[in-house]
Amino acid sequence: MIPLLRRAWETGEYYYLKTVEPHVHINTPNLWKGPYESGLVGSRINMGGAIRRDDMKQHARLETAIRIHVFETAQFFRRHVPGFDRAYLLIVAPYFGSRGGPHIDGEYTITPEDAFNGAKFDDVLYRNTHAAQPHYGGEASGFDTPYRSLLPRGLDGLLATGRASAYIRRGHDPGATRARPALMQLGEAAGAAAALAVRDGVAPRHLDVRRLQRHLLQQGFHLGEPDRLAQLGLTDS
Repeated sequence: MIPLLRRAWETGEYYYLKTVEPHVHINTPNLWKGPYESGLVGSRINMGGAIRRDDMKQHARLETAIRIHVFETAQFFRRHVPGFDRAYLLIVAPYFGSRGGPHIDGEYTITPEDAFNGAKFDDVLYRNTHAAQPHYGGEASGFDTPYRSLLPRGLDGLLATGRASAYIRRGHDPGATRARPALMQLGEAAGAAAALAVRDGVAPRHLDVRRLQRHLLQQGFHLGEPDRLAQLGLTDS
């Protein structure tokens, strides 16, 4: 692929990386994934930079730019890549999938340093052991996701889960926080916390965290190794 891409770049026929407006770029990191059954292949187009999540006019411009790039990429394949001479676009994602965006000002905000250094917190909901962390140089045992990252600072009666919870976004670090397996756990933990708070008649920030942790352990959550659980008072040993 490199000679084909270089030739297209030098002639101006196709650019796999380009700036679409100041400080915003498009690139094609994975030129294909697959092939899958029935001759289907997939690809991903990335866009990054100074994207303003609250600027819908900018989003409209960027949606247009990325769809043009998708079409240009498909045409490049048809013209130059063996086996793609009759390829055509079957489906394009209907909207952006975002790794970033706004989040609450939490009672605690998870940082990239927490992820890489394997941070531990007394109010741990689960030990995030997503496989991406060792790959990016992080602690192999993962890092704790604290209950406080669900609690908006200075606001009672609310829990924020998913990508609205308090963690700093910097692309892949901490990529494990935004990963789907982790967010599934976070959502279940938030739902359990909300149910227990209602049952106990308390605001979420006043919930007995040990009670929540015991419930999560019963549901199969991994809060740490046995010695760590003993330190937290969650076992008899």
